[in-house]
Amino acid sequence: MSLNDFFYEEGCRALQFENDDRQPLKRLEKWVNQDSNVSTITEDDLRHDNLEDWLHQRKTYKVPQELNRQNAIGLRLLIGSENYAEGLTMPCTRQTLDNIIGVLQLPRSYPVDIAMSQYVPAQLQRIATPTGVNIGIMCQSPKFMESFLTLALSYDPAQNITSGFLTYRANKGNNGPLDHLLSDLKGAVLHAPHPMLLPLLILRRGCYWLQTHHDYIEQNLRNIQRETGQMKNYFLKADGKETLPQFIDFNDIHTRVVEEHVQISNSISDFVEQLSAVSLHALYKIRDEPGTETITKLHHEDLRYFTLQS
Repeated sequence: MSLNDFFYEEGCRALQFENDDRQPLKRLEKWVNQDSNVSTITEDDLRHDNLEDWLHQRKTYKVPQELNRQNAIGLRLLIGSENYAEGLTMPCTRQTLDNIIGVLQLPRSYPVDIAMSQYVPAQLQRIATPTGVNIGIMCQSPKFMESFLTLALSYDPAQNITSGFLTYRANKGNNGPLDHLLSDLKGAVLHAPHPMLLPLLILRRGCYWLQTHHDYIEQNLRNIQRETGQMKNYFLKADGKETLPQFIDFNDIHTRVVEEHVQISNSISDFVEQLSAVSLHALYKIRDEPGTETITKLHHEDLRYFTLQS
């Protein structure tokens, strides 16, 4: 058994799987013609009995006819979601996950990365395939608003295709973060095939999560300051007298301060900081990889600007 296979088995032992494949997956595909910039977007449910055809690009899952296959570059993304309250469960059976990872040439360490880590800023791997070497990418966000997502990608320079599996876990009905991420992805039409686009869009969302999180904490701390008189110079009656409550429950105040400290020291800021550094490094590392000349045409600087500045 190879080291990659060992990690794979260890990761699968730490995961839970569905007993059957009744739950439908989704697929999102974006194709771009390099010469004309003509693009197509497809997003729909994918029944498990059609999964094999989708994985191997057979029947109705080939490159759209309106695009020249020789000049088409694309993103093929499989999406699954699970109820976070049920634990770390993959939205498919173990056999299906084996098949997805094998056909899409995803990193073999994918299961152990998502099972053993609180979050993964981004990891790059070189994956040997029958047609050459793919670039594998792993990314997992920390939990935010009772949700988190995991991403495994593989870029095939020989076909100019990035394939991936995106899983999302949240409390039932809380699909906001996933919907926002997919909306961002649909808006980046010309950059869709770039293997670093999705990690950078996750970074973009992480920055938004962090700002929202800090605004929430700031408001809570201001309420505590107001109640304890620490902002007395800002809250005076017309006659100059302080407007403070007659009784202050300092046990309650202490509990709330501790809770806010825990919120400040969570992993979101660490994730954003590390993903920023890793992503910028990865952009230039991918540019210098053999066989990535087509992706280089997508202008790394433009992609960096789109994700980090908008």
